Amino acid sequence: MLLSFGGGAVSGLLGISGAVVMVPVLLYVPPWLGLGQLSVKSVAAIAIVQGLFASSSGVVAHRSHGYVNGSIAIIGGMFVAIGALTGGILSRWAPDVLLLTVFALAATLGFVLMVVSGDGVPVPETGFEFRRPWRLGVFFPEGLMAGMVGVGGGFLITPVLHRIFGVPLRVAIASALAMSWFGAMAGSLGKVATGQVPLLLSVVVVVGAIPGAQLGALVNGRLSRRFLRYLYAVLLVLIALSMWWEVLRSIGVV
Repeated sequence: MLLSFGGGAVSGLLGISGAVVMVPVLLYVPPWLGLGQLSVKSVAAIAIVQGLFASSSGVVAHRSHGYVNGSIAIIGGMFVAIGALTGGILSRWAPDVLLLTVFALAATLGFVLMVVSGDGVPVPETGFEFRRPWRLGVFFPEGLMAGMVGVGGGFLITPVLHRIFGVPLRVAIASALAMSWFGAMAGSLGKVATGQVPLLLSVVVVVGAIPGAQLGALVNGRLSRRFLRYLYAVLLVLIALSMWWEVLRSIGVV
């Protein structure tokens, strides 16, 4: 429950599914504590349920500050949801090493997007309008990946919105979290339908996720945009390194 609280706080702070943190945490911490090893599929299922409730709580908090862009959240969220539902179902038959590799690749790409092009031109956060919403179709494959590895909306949404589409960072974070809700809902349905979700563990992580996301959203409003961007990048590089290590370990290289 405490681990899920931390994952929820990251969700509300950076606009990513708390599952992004929960996947490596659930893979590594139980063995460290002598509590046994969860399978990758069980971890993905628990994490996406946690992400569903963390994103729900975080969106409520961000919306009260006016940062959620409706067109991005709804249109982009539908593309993510369709992809996540498909990915959640397909993950039933995907080998564990494939799920880990997809996770590691996505984290690496997200890190590159956040740091490669500098700070860019500041865009006002209030009154921002997103033009040409058809471009949000690019998030379908991101949703597919997210549903497979159990991270709901994944962690490419914020970098793509901010660095490629020019959405102000706080608006990108809040809207990405709203899109993550759609993806987490669809991915959870896919995993529930295929019998992958451990009920008791999922309930426990939900209890921790909801207040954690509220805290993260509160802290978000008190940090500078540059600090948020670098914090996001540091988180992604740490996750990418841990997942690449797990991939190499799974195939017997290390």
